[in-house]
Amino acid sequence: MTTHVLTVVTDAHVFSGNSDQNYGGMARLAIADATRSGYVYFNRPFPLKVSIVSATLRIYQYGPATGGNRTVTVQRANGPWSETGLTFQNRPGATGPAATRTQGDSTQDGRPWTFNVQPAMQQVADGADWWGFRIIASLAAPIFFYSKNANVGGFMATLEVEWSDAPDAPTECSPTGNQAVGIVRPTFRMDYTDPSGEDGVQGVQVQVYEYDPVAQQTNLVVDSGQVATDLPEWASTQDIAATARVLSWRGRVQDTAGNWSPYSALQYFLRIDKAALTLTNPSATVYTPTPSWSWTWEPAVSTDTQRAFQILVVDPDNPTDVVWTSGKQMTGATAFAMPAADRLVLVPGKQYLTILRAWGTVLRGATPGDTTYVEVSRLFTVATTGTSTVSSLSVKAGQPFPSLEWQTPSGSTPEEFVIYRNGRTIAIEDAATLRVSGTTYRYEDRTAAPGTTHTWGVATKTGATTANPVAVTGSVLVEGVWLYSLKNSDVAFQLSGGAADPEPMSFEPDEDVAIVTGYGASVPVMIATAGGVREPRRRLRAMLKASDLDAWKLFTAPRARTVGLMLITTVLKVQIYNVVTEDREDLGDTIPVSFDMIVVG
Repeated sequence: MTTHVLTVVTDAHVFSGNSDQNYGGMARLAIADATRSGYVYFNRPFPLKVSIVSATLRIYQYGPATGGNRTVTVQRANGPWSETGLTFQNRPGATGPAATRTQGDSTQDGRPWTFNVQPAMQQVADGADWWGFRIIASLAAPIFFYSKNANVGGFMATLEVEWSDAPDAPTECSPTGNQAVGIVRPTFRMDYTDPSGEDGVQGVQVQVYEYDPVAQQTNLVVDSGQVATDLPEWASTQDIAATARVLSWRGRVQDTAGNWSPYSALQYFLRIDKAALTLTNPSATVYTPTPSWSWTWEPAVSTDTQRAFQILVVDPDNPTDVVWTSGKQMTGATAFAMPAADRLVLVPGKQYLTILRAWGTVLRGATPGDTTYVEVSRLFTVATTGTSTVSSLSVKAGQPFPSLEWQTPSGSTPEEFVIYRNGRTIAIEDAATLRVSGTTYRYEDRTAAPGTTHTWGVATKTGATTANPVAVTGSVLVEGVWLYSLKNSDVAFQLSGGAADPEPMSFEPDEDVAIVTGYGASVPVMIATAGGVREPRRRLRAMLKASDLDAWKLFTAPRARTVGLMLITTVLKVQIYNVVTEDREDLGDTIPVSFDMIVVG
């Protein structure tokens, strides 16, 4: 909505007693019956074709009003006039709807007279000529109103108009651009732009056309009529056309002031059914951690061949939780197998929902209820079956990682073993790589959390089928210490050499030192600020230069990261473990003692 309050631009009155006299310069307008009429003019504040919501004319009484009740009538002037040239003889008449106001006698100077001139101003907005208003009264005795020439602030005639612009014609429409629609009752969407930025949507109208090549004419096949809605879209309630048709449509929107926009330009689109997509695999139960998919694509038109697909595996209780996806594969292939690199993703015994999406070569536009792809889904469960030939499964803690060891029957030739921890697959290994000797196999679990009870399982895998696992429970014990930084500043770690050689690495700590003993630790670990170990660093440097460099192994550790240590020999030799994979390769090299943070063993 837009509101403007305008002040009178020109005004004058005429008198039949002096029919050739101009009264344009007077300080007051004299209004009576047909013998005395006044004229006021305001600039038109609004563009054409808008909706006039309200329009109020206010004129102000000049001096007292006597003679009893009188009715003042306002209408549009039906011809041009000028303030300096208007006379009774050349005065224009009046036309259009009249606005009236009746009041009695009053001595109040400046008493307002208000008139609802909305119908008259709507005619002007619709294109009627605008020459201002003519004012007459019902009594012969005149009543006087302030003229602009009185130059009295607050008493000049005003015209207050509120209007609403018609919305712009929609330009962003869907479907469009010869895109295909796959359903018989699509949703037609368009943009909405209100020039004043204040009105919402109140209605839409959509018309759908089909070209008849025989008659060489375009026929209207669907007209929604004026539909009440607060969104600039229409979900078709009628079938628009059978498949394989060329169609066009246009739409318009109505704002809350009742204004209709012009129709949009014609938008061309195709009505082509989507292909029939049938998922043939996986079945409801799979016995492998790397299932395969296969499907068929049967298009509605021969030109719509499959060009891409995507497979998703999601949690059926939370479909937005994507467990695995193939990514969008730009190929017409109708089969796909989960890569071996992803074989640890799916959990045995759990049900999943798989979703297959496929795209065709026909260009489609996405609208509500009509995606650009075809989609099918199916529930499946990852299961195990049969009895594993695994026996005598045991777990050994520490050293420095827990290891699993088991037997298989003499003469058996397992292809692969599947290793589980706490119900999840952690490895699938070739049997040959795990064989220790004869029918004995061993697997070292390098990622198990220390100090925690775990349940491991081992199953044989032959081809795509995994047998039921054999389970064993154990706890990982750390035979070393845990070190961690207490400050963001430089920190040095020192591991005592123990009774065999305590002196080279011992020192008196200052106030910032903490003593930490970890899981199963037999040797305390001193953690100190850099200042507290300056002297030991110098002594250590001298020792390394002296002779026995091979007896030492030094490792770096990122500041404030937890690092596990394992005491391998009784004196001055340690190994770091429980370190993230990307750091492991950097931990085997001997490094300078001058690092900000060192672990010495």
